[in-house]
Amino acid sequence: MELSGYEAPSRPNGDGLPAKEAVDKPLIVVVREHRQGIVTKFSPDGKDGITVDVADLTTDSTFLDVLWMNGAIVDGLAPHVGKAMPVKLVWTPGKSGYPYLSVAPLEGAELQLAAAWATKNGDRIERERAERGFGKREQAGALPGHGVPPADAPIAAGASDDADVQALLAKLSGK
Repeated sequence: MELSGYEAPSRPNGDGLPAKEAVDKPLIVVVREHRQGIVTKFSPDGKDGITVDVADLTTDSTFLDVLWMNGAIVDGLAPHVGKAMPVKLVWTPGKSGYPYLSVAPLEGAELQLAAAWATKNGDRIERERAERGFGKREQAGALPGHGVPPADAPIAAGASDDADVQALLAKLSGK
């Protein structure tokens, strides 16, 4: 038997940012991919997840290819693959009495902070992806119509009629 050397995949693993650690922080979330059938010890039959790049505006930190599998977060962000969204994660009271994490839009001063960050750092996430060796997401497990958008895909076009949100989204997309 002849042995050959093993080389780790060239694409790095994503950063760890548990959703509960990002609660009530103003974020810019770039939705990269909606995946289905992710098997874990808690979901042996598979569960949906969302891969995102996150800019934490309170710490000026970025996190790449973060995987979130919280149901309401996945449901809230899955329709926005390819878009940069100014949001925060919040605890929402459930009908059963148990709170769950969900996505809320930024407003007021937090939205202004996001707009300022986008003006100053508009291409930062893409630069960091390139510097750290993160390429385009692989398509394995992507839902139809929910994979990686083409590079020239519009970012959050028509996501809201709010003028502040549209101005921020235009800055994020470099338009």
